[in-house]
Amino acid sequence: MGSWYDSISLYQADAGRVRECVIGWLERRNFEVKTGPSYLELDQEAEREVWLYSNDQWCIVLYSHYEEEERLVFELNKCKAPLLHLWLADSDVWGYELDVDGETISAFNSNPRYYGREQPAAGPNDIDALCGTCGKIGSEWRIESIQRRWRFFKEKNCIKFAQVMGMRPAASAWNYAGGEITEQECQGFKVEHLCFQQAGYDPMAGFDLHKIRVRDGKPRPVSPEPNLNDMVDHFGEAQGKEIYSTILFWQKFFGFFRFVLTPLISIISLLFRIYFKLFQKRMPSKMNLLCDKPDWIYCENGVLINKKHGCRVVLGEGALNKQKGFEYGFMPMVFYVDISGYEIYCRALNPEAVKMMLDGPLGNKILTNEDWWVGSFPAKTILTTNIDAEQSLFMLDHFIQTPQAVYQFRLDYKDEIDNSVLAEIKDIVSSFELIGQERQRDKI
Repeated sequence: MGSWYDSISLYQADAGRVRECVIGWLERRNFEVKTGPSYLELDQEAEREVWLYSNDQWCIVLYSHYEEEERLVFELNKCKAPLLHLWLADSDVWGYELDVDGETISAFNSNPRYYGREQPAAGPNDIDALCGTCGKIGSEWRIESIQRRWRFFKEKNCIKFAQVMGMRPAASAWNYAGGEITEQECQGFKVEHLCFQQAGYDPMAGFDLHKIRVRDGKPRPVSPEPNLNDMVDHFGEAQGKEIYSTILFWQKFFGFFRFVLTPLISIISLLFRIYFKLFQKRMPSKMNLLCDKPDWIYCENGVLINKKHGCRVVLGEGALNKQKGFEYGFMPMVFYVDISGYEIYCRALNPEAVKMMLDGPLGNKILTNEDWWVGSFPAKTILTTNIDAEQSLFMLDHFIQTPQAVYQFRLDYKDEIDNSVLAEIKDIVSSFELIGQERQRDKI
């Protein structure tokens, strides 16, 4: 899956007015500005997020909900400034629309047939109008060159276009903004991150870790093997044998391709990883907004601290902080620890995610279900195994419920594990506490 960009940039607009416009629009829809950091993934129904980048030329808006952007564009057009909408779809196709007084005067779509039936750009590809309106007279040839340049990944086209227009942060999206755009690329821009939630919304309200349902999952469905006798009984001898032969042929056919394609896919995946490692600044994801900042996570006298989440754990003698060497991928991490070669990660979850994990996950069997306490916080230990795997796989989870999130400490392993390692893991989990927020424990 590729990247998706979507940004709204207003040329020579008053940043204060744009900010008021966005806030006012969301307040009329019963959203209020949220104070404090975001600990959890965005709730698509109850939360919204906005990044604002502004300088003397541009005010750039990155909004969390693409499906609502048409209405947001309508609201921002009230600022009476040229509005440039830049977008990228799955790294495959990119384009833009420039509106003046609500009318599209210049537009571009790199592949009008991307979605099948031709979908031409929303207006004329008038590069002169684009550059003349946005103060870039003399850059027409550069815009034309970017439009004509073919690249396998279209992110570079978007970035080059934004750089020429003097609005580099616009070549991004709200959930990439915390990590994909470097501080150097944001020089000269004032940056503001606004979080909104519906009035009265509390993701932890009514949740009790000790009372949620925990049950075994059903085995994963397995396609039955074809049986010649069943085919003959159902379809008759001639037709049954023909259907049976056809099924066996396609099974062997796809089995052969699976045998050939599996290593090929692995090689392609490895090449992609090398590409992103060498040529991309980082893989964008929501985790950049949550905890992927070097100064947020540090170890001090054997105590591992995450400043963003305001929490800490005490590491034992055999535990190592591996935060700096960990490839985050697309999973936001709070802590990442190595104990005698076993890797334990901690992440923050919302209650719905915990319920889905424990309420009959497909193919998993519950071996241990223990309720306990970490200080005044409810805790739960769950040990599960994958009943469908050829080799036994075990997943050990320690959950801790706090007023701000449910913290999950996870260890995955295959073979028997020494009890001393399990005890050390539980000691680390037992040491978990929120820094300077002890009074919030009474809310549970």
